Amino acid sequence: MNRLYIGKGVRVECRNEGDVWIRCNSEQAIFLQSYYLDREAGRAPGDAVHKIYPDACIKVFDLYQCFSQMDQHVKMALHTRMRQTNNLSVDDLRRLCVLRLSFVKGWGPDYPRQS
Repeated sequence: MNRLYIGKGVRVECRNEGDVWIRCNSEQAIFLQSYYLDREAGRAPGDAVHKIYPDACIKVFDLYQCFSQMDQHVKMALHTRMRQTNNLSVDDLRRLCVLRLSFVKGWGPDYPRQS
C-alpha cells in the first residue's frame, strides 16, 4: 500500500560541489525538513516542514551556506565560552546538515501530526 503512495519516489542530486536538490517524482507531495529551506523562507531553523509538490525540483541544501553557519556557531560558542560555560555540541552542528523526508503526510507545528 505504501508503494502506491510513493510511486516513483524522489530523485536526489548533488550539484555545484555541494548543493543538494530533490525532485518529487511521486504523484503525491512530499514533505521535507531542511534548515536551508527554513532560512530561505525566513523561518527559525527546524521550525517548518516544507511541502514539495509533484514534479517540483528544489534546492534543499547548500554546502557553503552550511559551512558558513557552522563557522558562525563555533565562533559564537568560543566567544560566549570566555564569559560563561556554554557548550556547543556536535549535534548542534550536525542539525544544520540533516534532511528529513516524508511521503504523503506532513508533520510538525503546521500539521496535526507533530512528529
